[in-house]
Amino acid sequence: MKSRLPDGTVKDRPEDVMEFVYGTERQVPTLENAFSGARVGDRLSLRIPASEIYGEHDPSMVRAIPIKGLIRRRLKQGQYYRQMKKREQGI
Repeated sequence: MKSRLPDGTVKDRPEDVMEFVYGTERQVPTLENAFSGARVGDRLSLRIPASEIYGEHDPSMVRAIPIKGLIRRRLKQGQYYRQMKKREQGI
């Protein structure tokens, strides 16, 4: 199965399988709307907006961090930066 990303690139990915009982739990609106008219055996392809899953973007939650102290070779635009601090012995 191939997936088209928002920037237009196409990426191979395994088919996702998701199972649940419709009507017993509240689902995100896009999913509810898609299933309301579907029949058993129908194949659906959906794009669920991030805001339906995670909530609206809140700019007040974005924090700028100083570059000083970061490992420069790990800094790559568009990628996550992760650095674990070592715990001191005896703590």
